[in-house]
Parts: sequence; structure tokens; C-alpha cells
Amino acid sequence: MIKKLIITLTLYCINSYSQESLVIEGSIVDIKENSTILIKKNNIILDSTYLENYKFSLNSTLDMEPSDVILVVKDDYKTYEAPLFLGNEKVSITCSFNDFPFSIKTNGSKYDNDRFEYMQKIKELYKNEDQLLGEINNYKLNNAYNDSINNIYHSKTIPKGLIIKLHENFQKEITEFIKSKNDSYFALKILNLAKENYSKKELENILNQFNKKLQYNYDYTSLKNFINNYDIEINDRFIDFEALNADGNIVKFSNYFKNDYILLNFSSMYCSWCEDAKPSLQKLKDKLGNKIQIINFYIDEEPLETVKFLSNKNPAWEILWDPERKLPTEYKNYKIQGTPTFYLFNKQGFLIKKIEKETLNIDQQIENIINNQ
Repeated sequence: MIKKLIITLTLYCINSYSQESLVIEGSIVDIKENSTILIKKNNIILDSTYLENYKFSLNSTLDMEPSDVILVVKDDYKTYEAPLFLGNEKVSITCSFNDFPFSIKTNGSKYDNDRFEYMQKIKELYKNEDQLLGEINNYKLNNAYNDSINNIYHSKTIPKGLIIKLHENFQKEITEFIKSKNDSYFALKILNLAKENYSKKELENILNQFNKKLQYNYDYTSLKNFINNYDIEINDRFIDFEALNADGNIVKFSNYFKNDYILLNFSSMYCSWCEDAKPSLQKLKDKLGNKIQIINFYIDEEPLETVKFLSNKNPAWEILWDPERKLPTEYKNYKIQGTPTFYLFNKQGFLIKKIEKETLNIDQQIENIINNQ
């Protein structure tokens, strides 16, 4: 969970526009001369340069601000990455490789101080989780992992498992952080990332404490939709929505229901698990043919040419997308917390299975469910 909240900082941005540019100037000691320095957003490189006399300068323009960006340093042996939360502004950084990823501090930013404070709060928890996961992995490598060991780390009953207690402490930390920052774009983003850990009433109470100047940004509206929208459950009928197909035309999800099963897969172009699932999805389509339709809804903001390329590359399934989030938001009722997320609907349009972030033998799982209907 902790890693997810760090990594997924790159997946969201806030809807505020500016004509200025982002300038990052800095120096990095203890890094080899001529190492590559770059900044990226959503895995797209915004600018790159080389370290010269231990100094660098990067320039770009953010179409939406403040935004999550990643500072990347590559030498001959290793890649260092650190998330930043910046607008179109001029900032400076002085750091060493030991500061990655938690202790990179910017000077001159209107937005990034809250990100730095947050990273200081969670870094020990993150390191502790890494240690515990390493211990679990060692048990598995030595074929010593069993139910008793699993309970030591994952038991949800008293005495609670070590990782469960760690996640509870983490949740307490981020709740305190969010409540202390009710005028912060970054705190709002963290609340959006962690929203599944709160009841809707708790979320609404916390959100109502935020400064009203934030109500038009992406994370605020996303949270409002999450609170107000209906949650689709097993045996519920599908919720219809509109999206763009690979040709750029608006289509309705309901149009795909033609007396066959529908597998709706919320996916990302930059998700390794999503890529891992593709061979299994191809096998599933090859086995079941017209008995099932696979719909890949890409959550990324990508140009039409990219989507067309993916459509031609993967003809076994349909592609939907909503690149600028301008279409009605009914599809957000599906509450996607990570990719891939699969929704399997029967011929009558009722949800019979939801599978989240799991790709192992996905074709066999789906085939068995359909064959047993």
C-alpha cells in the first residue's frame, strides 16, 4: 500500500492552467560527471540534460499545475528517482544520491514543501515495510512460508500481523497530515489516493474542511464523484457510460452487449501488470471466440495516434478511452484503484466477477467462471 501511494503519485494531476514554464536548476554531488538528468511526467520525458560540473538545468511547461513529476538521475550503474510536486515555477535543488527518493528538497516552490514534509513522515514506514517484505520473500525462497508465518505478518485479528499494524500506523500518519493541510493541493491528492481507506461519511467530513479554492481541481472533483456515485457490486447490472473508441468516436458501453459475455478491463499503457495480462487475454479470446467480448478502457491521457496503434496491435479486443476527462463520469462508478481491474458481466449485463491487479492465469479464471454459469 505504501509503495502504491508513492508510485501512483505520477498518475494524477490537478486542473489549473498557466502560461509560464517550469525551470529546475540544481547541483548533485557524489554523482558521476555527464550522468543523465531528466524530468518526466506519466512516463513521458519533459526535458533531459547532462550533469556538468555537478550542475544541471531543466526546462518544460506543465499543461496542468501543480503536477506530479519525477526527477531521474542515471549514471553508469544505477538509476535514482524522486517524486516532486511542482507548478510552472523556477525552483532549485541541491542534493546527493543519498537523498533519493525521500529527502530531495526544492527551494522556491509554491507547492512542493508539503510533498517534502509528507515524504519525511512516511520514509521510515516505507523502509520498515521493505524490510518486512524482504523477510517474507526469504521465507518463500527457503520454502518455509506457511500459515503460521503468514499470520505473523498479515493477521487481521489480535495479535495483528506486523504488516497490518504498519499499515494502520501509516493510515494514522496520513490522516493527521491531511487534516493539518486543508489548504494544500498535495494533501488533497493524498486523500484521493487513500480514499478507499475511509468511509464515504469520513471522506465527506474531511473534504468539507478543505479550502473552497481547491474545489475545481481534479482530485477534489474526483473525490466528490467517488462520494456521490453509486458503487457497482456483484449481481448489479452494468452502469452505462460513454467513451471514445480507437477511431475517436463517442460510443456507449451498452452497445457492446449482444448476447455474449463482456470483460471490461481498466488498463494503463505504462502498467507492467497490464502488459503481463495481454497474452492471457489473447488466449481467452482464442478459446472462447464470439462467446466473449474484451473491452480495454485505457485510463491514460494519450494522443489518438497512440490509441490507434494499440488497437491495430491488439485486434482481439476493443479499446475505449477518455483522454481529457471531458465525457460524463459514469464510468468512475467502477471505482478503479489500480490497473489492471477486470469486470466480468454475463449475457444479461449483470456483474458476476471483479478481479483487481491480478494477472496470473486470468484466462483460466474467466473461462472457468463462464463455463460454470
